[in-house]
Amino acid sequence: MRSFAALSAAALVVLLLPGAIPGRELLTEKEIEQLRLYRELDKRVEIYLKAAELRLDTLKQRLAGQESKEGDPLEFQSTLDLLEGYSRAMRSIMANIDEAVGYKKELGKELVNALEKLKESSEKYHPRLEEVLKEAVKRKDQQLYRQAERAIELTRGAVEGAKIGLERWGKSNR
Repeated sequence: MRSFAALSAAALVVLLLPGAIPGRELLTEKEIEQLRLYRELDKRVEIYLKAAELRLDTLKQRLAGQESKEGDPLEFQSTLDLLEGYSRAMRSIMANIDEAVGYKKELGKELVNALEKLKESSEKYHPRLEEVLKEAVKRKDQQLYRQAERAIELTRGAVEGAKIGLERWGKSNR
């Protein structure tokens, strides 16, 4: 049991460490605290989905020329940081689901809820990311374009993975 807790703590640290942007934490202190509090898969997925959506909302505002208010936890994140934060949140969701499936055979409703939330949210995020892609073309911003393309592919993968998971586990746990 202790080794599983240590492994989980190590996995969380790895997921929260900045990867693409050295020295930059892309989750807010509040999001990190919520992740520490909740161990249930569906709750963790919900926290990451809220984090992803917050980054898409903020990204839309930034692309429209609106600046963050002073004290906003995302105040100093660039458009690329926001897209990377979105992508990290989505990858974290998929890693949490994969880990839970690998360690527990009977997740039942918790797994189904997590997959349903992931599928529903990802389907909503996809058109928003397509708008970012269009804006990148309009601005001739290659970095933003590439980052948006990667986020779109990740989101497509999340939708497909959630569909497959629901086909496999959803019917028997309803």
